[in-house]
Amino acid sequence: MWYKMLVVSDIHGAISNVRALRGVEFDIAVIVGDLADGNMDKAISILDEFTRQTSNVVWVPGNTDDPRLLELERVGINIHGKLVRVDEFFFVGVGGSLYTPFNTPIEYSEEELRRMLHQSLKNHERKSNSDRLVIVSHTPPYMSGLDRIRGGAYVGSKVLREILAEYKPLLLATGHIHESWGTSSVEGVPSVNPGPLASGRYSLIEVDKDGWVVRIRLYKV
Repeated sequence: MWYKMLVVSDIHGAISNVRALRGVEFDIAVIVGDLADGNMDKAISILDEFTRQTSNVVWVPGNTDDPRLLELERVGINIHGKLVRVDEFFFVGVGGSLYTPFNTPIEYSEEELRRMLHQSLKNHERKSNSDRLVIVSHTPPYMSGLDRIRGGAYVGSKVLREILAEYKPLLLATGHIHESWGTSSVEGVPSVNPGPLASGRYSLIEVDKDGWVVRIRLYKV
C-alpha cells in the first residue's frame, strides 16, 4: 500500500498556489515553513486551506514567519520541537533558520538547533522505527546541495547533517534556500527541498507502508 506525502515550503503568502493543489492526491501535507512572511492571519488561512485538502497536516514555521506560530496548536499539527506519530510514520520538526544577515524573526544558533533536535528525538526508538522517521527542517543540512546560495556559499546546518548521520531517517524534508530546490542523498538519507511554493514548486513522495521511499518527484503548479 502506497503512502503519498506532499512536501511544500516557502509559500510566502501565495494562497492561490495552495488552492491550486486541490486536484493533487496525497495522504499527508508536510509544510516546511515560511508560510506568510509575518502575516499571522494569512498563515492561519494557508494552514486552514491545507486541512480542507487532507485530514493530516504537519508543519513548522520558517524564519520569516510570525514567532507566534511557534506556539500555534489549533490548525494541523505543529511539529516544531516535537516528535509526532501520524499513521505509521514519525515526524520530528524544527522551524526557523540559522542566524542570517537579515535579522529575520525566528533564528537559532547551531547549539540551539542541536538541543531542539536531541530533545525531540530522545524518546525515539531507533531500532524499531527509524525506518519510518521523517525529519522536517526549514534549514537544510550543510553542503547538501540543498543549501547553496547564489554566491556559491553553503549555508546549511552542520548539526542537522550530524543528526542525519546518527539517526538515518527515512526522509528529510527541507526548504529555505529558494534557488537550491531539488533532491539529494545526505549521509545516505533521501532529502528534498521542493523549492518555493510561492513560485509554484512542490514535491510528492511515495512511500510504502514498510517504510521505504519509493519515489521523489518535483512538480510545478
